[in-house]
Amino acid sequence: MNKLFKMVLLTICMVFLTSSAWASTLEDHVKVAPGGKGDVLIFPFYAAIDGGWETKLTVINTHKELSTVAKVVVRSPVWSEELLDFFIYLSPTDVWTGTLKFDAQLGAMLESDDDSIVARLDGAANPVWGDEEVARRALVQPSGVFDFNEMGYVYVINIASFDEGLPQVDKYDIYERYQLITAITDAVAPQNILSGWMDFQVAGFGLTSALNAVTLRDYKNEEVAVIAEETFLGALANNTLMEVEAALSKNDIAIPYLNTGDDISMHFLTFPTKYSELDEDGFIEGVRSPFAGFRSDRDFCVRFKLNVYDTTEDSITPADPIWSPAPPPEFNDLCLELNWLVSDESPFEEGWLRYTFDYTTLGSNRATEEMIYTGAPVIPVGLNLGMSGMSLKYGAWTDGEVSSTAWDGAGFPVEGYQYADFGRVQVDKVDDAE
Repeated sequence: MNKLFKMVLLTICMVFLTSSAWASTLEDHVKVAPGGKGDVLIFPFYAAIDGGWETKLTVINTHKELSTVAKVVVRSPVWSEELLDFFIYLSPTDVWTGTLKFDAQLGAMLESDDDSIVARLDGAANPVWGDEEVARRALVQPSGVFDFNEMGYVYVINIASFDEGLPQVDKYDIYERYQLITAITDAVAPQNILSGWMDFQVAGFGLTSALNAVTLRDYKNEEVAVIAEETFLGALANNTLMEVEAALSKNDIAIPYLNTGDDISMHFLTFPTKYSELDEDGFIEGVRSPFAGFRSDRDFCVRFKLNVYDTTEDSITPADPIWSPAPPPEFNDLCLELNWLVSDESPFEEGWLRYTFDYTTLGSNRATEEMIYTGAPVIPVGLNLGMSGMSLKYGAWTDGEVSSTAWDGAGFPVEGYQYADFGRVQVDKVDDAE
């Protein structure tokens, strides 16, 4: 194998293997944005590892007239501890970029020379913008056992949007306007105007690959957020955590892999709604998530079935999983917020993997209304790396099945919940009844 890629693969192995109420109406529930514009962006993983492993984030305000303020939250891979949060201030048609990288002095950190981020406040408490002084923010070290900050995941929540005129609006005007907001009213309600992507790169080797953010729409934040106070998905918003999970629910996930000696694959499976709760010793004692798969009798790991296929329909399903790091031998488990699996022990050189989640989640979040969904709230990503370069892609899956008792108490199925409006289904139901 080419020496360069031997060094890259060695680096990978050393780093990755060791280290409220429901939506107010049924028409505005949170859903995956089919057009890629929404009010929540989820970047399913990042790496900020010594040796040039960097993750550049890009967020765009796609609106030509509205300014918007969004909160960026960086979380750890094992227990989802918050490592960094900050606001970005976007004028109409504006874009923010920032890079999660490793620094010899700061360790894992965020760097941005963009005029949409505040680098610091001066002596008069006025913002000094990133284009005036580069913003450099160290990620805190997580307190949980086995956790670290060189990897994790990121989400961006649109907090407030308002009319500030033309794209030439001054950033200080946006900053000052947000400081005056005491409640999220209709006049400043966040709009579905954000889009974004990440560039995962190994700077020293000239490798890079892009991946669009998972974009949700109609989440509808209702909180005047502040820095240094945690902002959880599903908290103080028009949608609960369970509704976010239902929008992300999926099953029978298919992700391709390569294992040729010159090429290797990694699969990332992220649970951005798990939110582990730790005891005083830094071990998991519970989760905020209502997902039934995070069972206490399994130490809040998610059980899944694994099928390995090659390109000629051959399959092997051993009692013990063949992927590394190996879970306990009696079942396959995903125990972290961000899980990674490596293809270097596969018996096949090329093929695809099927992950199956057989859970049904039931929860009640209003007085008499319940929702049920199948599958798991997971984001699957495949990374291929080798002689042919580097590539990132999302897996393929079957959407979870969602039903609601909101209309007749009988668990009415909501077809296309992940993408469609409840309102359309409600109309269809009325038409069918007639």
